Amino acid sequence: MIIDLKNKEVISKLDAVLFEWQNKFDALGVPVTDMKVYADPVPIGQLKYEHTHRNTPPEDKSGFKHRTSEETFRKEYLAYADDHIGFPVEWYSVATEELKEMYGDDWEKLNSYVRYDLAAELGAASNALFSFYPPKGYIGWHTNWNAYSYQVLFTWSETGEGYFSYYDKPNDKVVIVPDKKGWQAKTYFFAPKEDTQNHCWHTAYTECNRMTLCYKFTNWGGRGTERDVQALAWRNDFVEFLETEYE
Repeated sequence: MIIDLKNKEVISKLDAVLFEWQNKFDALGVPVTDMKVYADPVPIGQLKYEHTHRNTPPEDKSGFKHRTSEETFRKEYLAYADDHIGFPVEWYSVATEELKEMYGDDWEKLNSYVRYDLAAELGAASNALFSFYPPKGYIGWHTNWNAYSYQVLFTWSETGEGYFSYYDKPNDKVVIVPDKKGWQAKTYFFAPKEDTQNHCWHTAYTECNRMTLCYKFTNWGGRGTERDVQALAWRNDFVEFLETEYE
């Protein structure tokens, strides 16, 4: 579901995070392509833990877009869904958590703020993702069943040349949600492993610089339980807050 992001207070906080991230990254003077930001595409039917390690980056990154296609999803993911581990196993992006490990305290402060302080300021349970995608960056198909919850995704796109795709299981079709220039917000339910009927397979690709922050509203149980109803109400209140044009 697309959120009509109008809340100027929230947008201001997101802009401040983006500004600090960009300044810190520019100060490093290290191209993204020199970092360990790759995971090789995974062979058909081999989506287990041993395939989550990083390998030598391919020389030609132009072929990554097809990894987010419906054809790749149906042939290499949906057909082998029982082998899926929840989190993504192929990507071209860098998580701020990794920058913290590589470059130390300055990144630790920013990462900690986004993961904990900003989550509290926004009223979310926790942060699930804080990543940057360079041009031709992507994240492969996955369900997040290992981090199940209602989630709100904030995405910044430099030019809007990118997209988020998800599998609409009831209608058996892949839906493409185009990025737009600047900040955009979406919300989805990512079901636990056993709730296969509600898994939300998704992927993303970009031709420009792109950043994503994701926050969780945890239900700690199956759909329809008391905790699920509470988490959904919590998420819905947050969506209403985001769609209100506070100064």
